[in-house]
This record gives sequence, C-alpha cells and structure tokens, in this order.
Amino acid sequence: MAIAFAILSTLAGLGASLLMTILLFASAPNSSAEQWATIRNWLIAIALAALVGLVGSIWLLIVKKPWHATGVGGFPLLFSLIALIVIWNTQTP
Repeated sequence: MAIAFAILSTLAGLGASLLMTILLFASAPNSSAEQWATIRNWLIAIALAALVGLVGSIWLLIVKKPWHATGVGGFPLLFSLIALIVIWNTQTP
C-alpha cells in the first residue's frame, strides 16, 4: 500500500509541475524581457523540483523506504503550489 501511495504522490508531483510549466508558458507571449527572465527562472526552478522529486522518490523506493518516497515524490506538488501563490502575490496589476 505504501508503494502505491509513493507512486501516486510522484505522479501528482509530476502532474503539478507539468501544469505549472504550461501556466508559465501560457503567460509568456505578451511578456517583457524582464518578465520573461522571471518566467525562465521559475521554469528552471520547477523543472529542478520535479527532477529532484522523481529521482529521489525512485531512489527511496529502491532502498525500500516507500513512506519517505511518498514525501519526496510529493515535493514538486507543494513547490508548485507555493510558486503559484508567490507569483500571484508578486504580480503587479
């Protein structure tokens, strides 16, 4: 059961990262150079979070720690939610 939670958590983290990436790319066409630089930095951070979550979760499943893998696999989900809140609050009208 713990392995199933770890796999679902990892898939949720990857899905949240993908949706956040799509959201950032969707906001890019009408952006200035400064805004594009910020978007690019967020894209890199989200990609790194997704990579760390995926690799960490797989590694923890290999070493037989499925509950730890659940937390690490869900890290990109939490990171994407926090990034969305930060971007929303720092946006100028």
